[in-house]
Amino acid sequence: MLKKLLKLLDSDPLVALFETKLNVTVLDLMKKRQLNRTGRHATENLIEPSKFCLRKIYYQKKNNVSEIHSYETLKRFLQGIVIHNKYQRLFKLAKMLRYKAETTFYSRFLGVTATPDSIINFLNLVYVIEVKSMDPNLFYHVKQPPKLVRLQANIYMYIVGIPRAIILIENKGTQDLKIFFIEIDFDIISRFLRRHFLILRMLDSGKKPKQKCKKITDKLTKTCKFKEECFR
Repeated sequence: MLKKLLKLLDSDPLVALFETKLNVTVLDLMKKRQLNRTGRHATENLIEPSKFCLRKIYYQKKNNVSEIHSYETLKRFLQGIVIHNKYQRLFKLAKMLRYKAETTFYSRFLGVTATPDSIINFLNLVYVIEVKSMDPNLFYHVKQPPKLVRLQANIYMYIVGIPRAIILIENKGTQDLKIFFIEIDFDIISRFLRRHFLILRMLDSGKKPKQKCKKITDKLTKTCKFKEECFR
């Protein structure tokens, strides 16, 4: 954010003032949205197996550190909210909404919350809706929902108790859509539950997990804020 503001100082003063106001508003909006989420969210550790690090979660808990996103990432999140709002409005106008958009559900069994983009009625069946936007260069190559999107939809189906979902993927450039109807996959759910309870057992025990990376120069350590502490 600081680099962004310094760059603006070299531009037209009115443009700089206007853009700075927008930038600060984005940060405030996303902060308020994060604060409105209560409890642990089911997708908190939604990450590819190759990048998942139990030791990182240990250090986050030990140091009471939340995941910090860059300004550019927050802007992408905001763009995602805009797209979600568009389809939620369409579902409402079509009288398809089963629940208020982005209703939060709580699982006592897992101790986490889940917030699907929408839950709708379609042809006398109830569906969980997951909406994603995608770069045009990637969009036309997609034949199946991306793995993490399918995982997220399955987590929501499991927690909400609805065995079917519709995944909408929108082309950021043309607003073309790819639509996938899927049913709950219990192999995916089983892997999610194993990871979830692995994390809970680690947090309850307070024991430091084994290192995932062999060297401090490994690829995964490049973006890890705990690498110095991990290899100390």
